Amino acid sequence: MIDTIHLTKKQLMIVVSTAAVVFVILVAMLSYTSRKLSLVQSENSFLQAELDDLRLKQQKQSKELEAKNLRLDEMGKMIQEIQKDSK
Repeated sequence: MIDTIHLTKKQLMIVVSTAAVVFVILVAMLSYTSRKLSLVQSENSFLQAELDDLRLKQQKQSKELEAKNLRLDEMGKMIQEIQKDSK
């Protein structure tokens, strides 16, 4: 046999209103979490773009430094040749 639960009208209203409050709280929490996630994603996109810019600058500076090092090497060789010739 199945036992049934009999609630008075007042008890039923309490259950329904409690369920409604819980539902509203859950929806509010979900909305807050969704907005927070959206903000974090926006910030992440901004930081990713900034990181990409910094990587490009680093690559450019690395190439410039390499070119300067090559020029210094060439100048060092020229100085050594001049010193050999002057001896």
